[in-house]
This record gives sequence, C-alpha cells and structure tokens, in this order.
Amino acid sequence: MQATANARGRRIAGQLLTGCAVGKRRKSNSDARPSACTSSKVAPSNPSIAGYKLNEAEAIRRAQGGDRLMFEHLYRLHSRRVYAQCLRIAGNMTEAEDLTQEVFLLLLRKIHTFRGGSAFSTWRHRLTVNLVLA
Repeated sequence: MQATANARGRRIAGQLLTGCAVGKRRKSNSDARPSACTSSKVAPSNPSIAGYKLNEAEAIRRAQGGDRLMFEHLYRLHSRRVYAQCLRIAGNMTEAEDLTQEVFLLLLRKIHTFRGGSAFSTWRHRLTVNLVLA
C-alpha cells in the first residue's frame, strides 16, 4: 500500500510540474481511466532540496516568488494529507486523485494570497474543503 501511495504521489507531482493535470473531474464510478497526460516523466528529486532541512515558511515565501522547486517541496510535504482529506470527503480513490491535482493547481494559483495569519496547513485544509465541496 505504501509503495502504491508513493507511486501515485510521484505521478501526480510529475503531472503538476509538466502541466499535464486533469482538467475535469472524472465520474466517481469509473475505476479504469485513461491517462490525461501522455508524458510518463516523473519530476526528479532535487539534491539541493533533499540535502538540508528547509524551513516551511522559507519554502512558502520562495514559492510565492515563483520558485517551482519550492512549490514541489511544498507538494511533497503536503500531498499525502491532501489526498487523505480528499479521500475521506469523496470516498473514492480515483476521485481523490483528481481532486488532489485540482487542489494543488488551485494552491499554485493562489499561493500569493497566503498571508501567514494562520498555519499553512490550516489554509491548505480550508482550500481543499472548499474545492472538494464545491
């Protein structure tokens, strides 16, 4: 199960970073679905990020400035929690994967609006709930 979750996370990260994310939600009763992106590349892990413990606040600030590697770092930190939250609400693994992609696309577009008045995880949680329930 752990290996499946890791592979799913790498595939979603690769799609987000290559711009091949799913545009529309899929029907929740469809388990077998075609790939939305023909690229099978997975974003390589960056040794400069993995080499030291990065402060989340610094990663957020740099992601707000347009640093794609910092956004990838934030994705890796929060993707499992977002997926689990989407799965709890949607109740379907396929739908949860699609919703996770949509959440991170929305987060990428709105990260500049995060002011730091609350924890990033709280802001991300609210963003996820609002998107999933919409």
